[in-house]
Amino acid sequence: MFHSHANKEIDFFLKWRMDLPNVEIILIKGNHDILPKSWYEKANIELVDQKFRLKDFCFTHDIADICETDEEEVFTFSGHIHPGIRIS
Repeated sequence: MFHSHANKEIDFFLKWRMDLPNVEIILIKGNHDILPKSWYEKANIELVDQKFRLKDFCFTHDIADICETDEEEVFTFSGHIHPGIRIS
């Protein structure tokens, strides 16, 4: 979610969080989420380390961390992939 250390955009985001404290945010922590855990607590963001399952949906940072299933279909959302295209 955050690519760098504290900056002006993070300050704006924190103000937005303070204005809307009832909006639930769950962050599946990835390799770019480098802010200290105390910052996420202050921003009222729940941290999850690898994956989060909600009914038929699996949210993960790395697609390699897929949710275990008992032969049921699960829709997986992964945030690590940096999609790209090549136009010739």
